Amino acid sequence: METSAELPLDVLVYIADMLGSDSSNSKDWYTRESDSVDTLKKLSLTCKFMVPVCRRHLFATLKFPFLGRPLTKNESHTIPTHYFKRLYFNVWESKSDIGIPGHELLRRICDSSSLTFIEVSSHTSGNWKRLPEKTKTIILSLIQMPSLRQLVLTHINNFPAIALTLCSRINELNFFRVCNLAPAGTDDVIPGPAITTLESLTLYSPGVDNKILATLMSSMGHDKGAGTGSIIDINSLKNVTLITGDNSEFPQISRLLETAICLEKLNISGNLYILSLCNFYVHILMDSPAITYFTPRLGGLGSSLAANPHSRLRSISLNLGYIERQDDSPLPILNLELQQLAGKVIIEALEVAMEGSFDAIWGPHGHAWAADFDRLVTESGAFPALRLVTFSSECILDVDSDSPPWEMTEAWFPRLVASTAIHFDLSASYVNPFH
Repeated sequence: METSAELPLDVLVYIADMLGSDSSNSKDWYTRESDSVDTLKKLSLTCKFMVPVCRRHLFATLKFPFLGRPLTKNESHTIPTHYFKRLYFNVWESKSDIGIPGHELLRRICDSSSLTFIEVSSHTSGNWKRLPEKTKTIILSLIQMPSLRQLVLTHINNFPAIALTLCSRINELNFFRVCNLAPAGTDDVIPGPAITTLESLTLYSPGVDNKILATLMSSMGHDKGAGTGSIIDINSLKNVTLITGDNSEFPQISRLLETAICLEKLNISGNLYILSLCNFYVHILMDSPAITYFTPRLGGLGSSLAANPHSRLRSISLNLGYIERQDDSPLPILNLELQQLAGKVIIEALEVAMEGSFDAIWGPHGHAWAADFDRLVTESGAFPALRLVTFSSECILDVDSDSPPWEMTEAWFPRLVASTAIHFDLSASYVNPFH
């Protein structure tokens, strides 16, 4: 008679931790029954020792408000807040607040949990100044938790910059669809950088005239001289992602590249800026374009990097957005900037992505650019540490045709293809908008 095999308890605990780790990386954890959640529920039924092990993952994430209705007093007191690690808090500008039980629950979270992740979001582009005072107070209490390591602000404009100094231990700060922070007052002075542990910064600003990075990096207080500090310490940053609709933050990017001593990964991406619906009809009546295409500025990036004697930059990722005309193409500028970097940096990975019209990216000028790029990155001693080059392009055909006159292929980059030191990954496709 065969006997069933039994797994040691420490192996089961390890399995539960792996399932919990996998689910915590997905934002859909709190919206659907994932395979990991279902497995954790079943694993908790195997024996009484597995109940607390699985609970710390099953109850680790809270989306608030939830259930589509106000929280009752009984629910507020029965929710096991000490398990919470991640909080997704959706706020509203209307006067309808989350209620007393909701505030009691959040207060209990402040007192009894060890949150490591908080996202404060709004379904629309929310304004911090119009939020209920109780809501703002509890948010400021939450971000002061000493266990907090990651803060995300989504669709929250005019968040007070000085409030970020309250979360001085975070290592990841993300802004999604946020265009500005409320600047610090003249009396808000700090002796040095407030957040010295920040390693990752993401700025996704879909509008124009963005000033988030400038606010984070500028000295605070009336006297901007000695003795004043900024909100973040750029020398602790290892990963910076900038997705923007204009070049207003470029001076700060240049300064960061010139001085940051720990920066290892830089990601710059252009954002397609689409006009509002009412402006769309105005542009139709005036027979003018309803969509503005933005290409991030590249000129000066190479000189800024080359000016940093302690640069540790290992990876550069550039999404050039949509290139509408050949005259506006940033590709020749990219080659010029790479030429300035030759022999001065230790970049290991370079990624370039773009979309555009056929004439702008696949025409004769594009072929000439590819030949120059191919020579630059493979020239002896130029980029000795380079191990990966990724290039992707999507061509939008100008006329109705089954295929373009010619396509970008690996034959455009013969030296990269033949290189044994560099792995070259090319992705080139086209779209016929007439079909």
